[in-house]
Amino acid sequence: MSDLDLIVEKKLKKLNKLNSNCGLNDIVIIVYYGRSGSYFLHSLLDSHPDLICLPPIINSFQFELSKCPTDITTVESGFSFVEKKFGPFFGASYKAEQENYFRQCETGNLDVDNICEYHKFKKYFFYYFNLLTSEGYTDKLRLFLTINYSFDSCLNGEQSIERLKQKKIVFQLHNPLYDQINWYAKNFNKCTVLQMVRSPLVALRSLLRCKMESNNLTPDNLVKILGQLFFNATQHPNHAVKHIGIKLEDLHASPNAILSRLCNRLAIQWDDCLLRSSFGGRRWSNVKGREHISGFSPSSQAKICLSDLIPVLDEKILLKLFAARYRSWGYQLPSELEEDPLQVLKTHTLLIEYLPYFSSIELARKAYEKQLLITRSEKVLFFYRYVLSFNEPFIEVIECKR
Repeated sequence: MSDLDLIVEKKLKKLNKLNSNCGLNDIVIIVYYGRSGSYFLHSLLDSHPDLICLPPIINSFQFELSKCPTDITTVESGFSFVEKKFGPFFGASYKAEQENYFRQCETGNLDVDNICEYHKFKKYFFYYFNLLTSEGYTDKLRLFLTINYSFDSCLNGEQSIERLKQKKIVFQLHNPLYDQINWYAKNFNKCTVLQMVRSPLVALRSLLRCKMESNNLTPDNLVKILGQLFFNATQHPNHAVKHIGIKLEDLHASPNAILSRLCNRLAIQWDDCLLRSSFGGRRWSNVKGREHISGFSPSSQAKICLSDLIPVLDEKILLKLFAARYRSWGYQLPSELEEDPLQVLKTHTLLIEYLPYFSSIELARKAYEKQLLITRSEKVLFFYRYVLSFNEPFIEVIECKR
């Protein structure tokens, strides 16, 4: 074989490799800004006939495929891996590890034991794995596709590979982790990130409340929360990834309009199932005792009182720090601080900074009112300084024209 033939052969192999991914599914990744309704959006998209949506219970397992090496060469080894990792996914393998979570759910709303019948899933797994083996995918990619195709067939019956590849695979990555998003963008036809956002101060209060309820609000966690809210939800740097923002408040207030526009962005047909919350085809509800709302509630935001964790002066300071984000996403700024917030913060400690150091809100508030000296986090103080000059472009949200 001549040198020219070798060059042509290499180019053809490279072209065939590129073309092999062109027939793969579009990927839709849901990420959050801060308790901003990512699970809720997932539950709305779940039953659409043109989408494949695995229940969020297996998210933590699913995404190991994009970052952990797997050596799955046979269908037996593939199913053994899934059976071990996805135990809670199967009724027959349902273990105590997940029982505490589901006991908190409203009775009858999420029947996990029947989401996927073990033997039916196994039959489809062997069928699709063997079909995909001849198409030259990597072990991880073949495993990912087989899991999604098998679950969808458990709900909708056996389908052709061609039909399954026409569907978009939707899942929650939750945190917008660039390396993992890039893995999916590289391996699939098109990659779309759906970024749920929420009024920043409401999101801050909700995250703090969640951590306090679980007795898990530490100084380090406060740093993570503020870092997430100040700097997350920016455009994905990979231009091959389409980034779409959705405001939780608009989704509650105008679900038909927002979801209709989302259908246009995703190139899928409207279906009335988009107005019903479900996972795996079953009605979905939130965990009891939490603020989330599983249905549409246009007035839900009005019920949230910020002043318990964010006093008036703190609110004005934080609004100044969040101002660029508020304006970018179309949120109103009710009142901003006239002074330089950094100058005020030199002598004023926010209530949220006291919360990790006290066992109750009442004790933290007393310390706040007296402005007692505490060791202020250098990272938090750095965030305050840096956020005012942070100009990375924010995502463009779907507009809600009322």
